[in-house]
Amino acid sequence: MEEKQPLLVNKQQNRVIGLGYITASAFAFSLMSCAVKFESATLSSMQSVFWRSIVSWLICAASMLATKRSFVVAPEFHFFLGVRCIMGFCSMALGFWAISQMTLPDATALLFTSPIFAFFLGVLLLQEAFDKVTLFFALLAFSGVLFVARPPIIFGNGAPVSIFCINGALLAAICKSLGFVAVRKIKHLDFLVGIFWLFLSCVITSALWLWLISSEGIIWPTETSVQLAAVATGILGFAAQMFLVRGFQLEKVGKASAMRYLDIVFVFIWEATLLHEPINQWSVVGAVIITVSAIGITLRKAKVI
Repeated sequence: MEEKQPLLVNKQQNRVIGLGYITASAFAFSLMSCAVKFESATLSSMQSVFWRSIVSWLICAASMLATKRSFVVAPEFHFFLGVRCIMGFCSMALGFWAISQMTLPDATALLFTSPIFAFFLGVLLLQEAFDKVTLFFALLAFSGVLFVARPPIIFGNGAPVSIFCINGALLAAICKSLGFVAVRKIKHLDFLVGIFWLFLSCVITSALWLWLISSEGIIWPTETSVQLAAVATGILGFAAQMFLVRGFQLEKVGKASAMRYLDIVFVFIWEATLLHEPINQWSVVGAVIITVSAIGITLRKAKVI
């Protein structure tokens, strides 16, 4: 019994450290979203996608070279890695656009409906188990969307959130969910290799969009604060990814995924302290409902509840 005690202590320490990594990931992701919101006054959302992606891609490439990883992807991973790259770009582009058009808490709450869509997609595409408890949480989450959207027919004459912004954020969440489905299919691929090709595809696609579709070209901001924000999105985004992966390695999936929703809490803090924008009370209600529902689905899938 005495020999097992150190193993138990080490396991508990690893779990605490794991939760610390998840918290750090949520902190970094929320700061990245805040930086995207800040630079949206100067840069278009696609410019933000480009600068976030190229900084993260360069850091990822340097990390792979330092650890002597191969950039080659085995043929069996090509299709689903391609799906992940396409869905990752769409999710980032739509998500950044939603953040630029809405208050940060509203956009973040809607983007975090991705686990709900992942549940439905998992049932439809991966034949995952379906149960009534998970369905209840999924339907509850969509009631939270109503509090964020605030349609006048329910909430009176208060200013509703644009239906285009809502659809954009929800579509970003759907794309993110499809990306999750693809990730499950390439779970044996080195995570850094997957991230490398994801960000490279985002760099190329956003650059082509800026030159061929929007015709604005790639713009490097002139204001120092915006330059720092653009670089920070890439650094924080990459750091958040690394913290997240490490956290999931040390803590159980259910608890780790639930801790991920601290992102929303941090976003409300940044909205009030850094961006100095008023927070709508119904946004808080909607964010709480969506968060509780998403955590409920996560814990249910992890067989915690």
